[in-house]
Amino acid sequence: MKRLSAIILVVFILPLAVIFASHYQQEVFPGGYSYEKDDDVLEVYRGLNEAPDTFHIAPENSSMKLEPLLLIHEIQSQQNLLFQIALVFQILALLIIKRKSIYPKSWSDVDGVILFRIGASVLILILLLLLYIYTQSAESINAFLEQLKTYGAEE
Repeated sequence: MKRLSAIILVVFILPLAVIFASHYQQEVFPGGYSYEKDDDVLEVYRGLNEAPDTFHIAPENSSMKLEPLLLIHEIQSQQNLLFQIALVFQILALLIIKRKSIYPKSWSDVDGVILFRIGASVLILILLLLLYIYTQSAESINAFLEQLKTYGAEE
């Protein structure tokens, strides 16, 4: 019973919690950003305890219209990365849990062991690559925010 509850927790509940949190409260993750957009105001949230950065979108100025839209696109890309990280983690957890059906208990059958190790290695590399892209996305969003702040100070 403990094994079944651990499987349910690791394979289903944790990745689904990450997916829901990344959709509704993306700023709870380190380096995560979220936004709210009205007609002429964009609010960007960095963390739970920080005040949001507010930017006014001027429809008559094309550069001030384009920059917030690019920032929104970067934040949505970061949200998609969180979805992908959760899904790759879920696939990796399923692979580890089902490893006994992939290769038998006997280590004499080397083919299953090699396939399992190759599959697990590829999934771990994909997970590390997604985490690296996520951190680069956070730096890119931070650069966009600084650029928008300097544009707002110039006007």
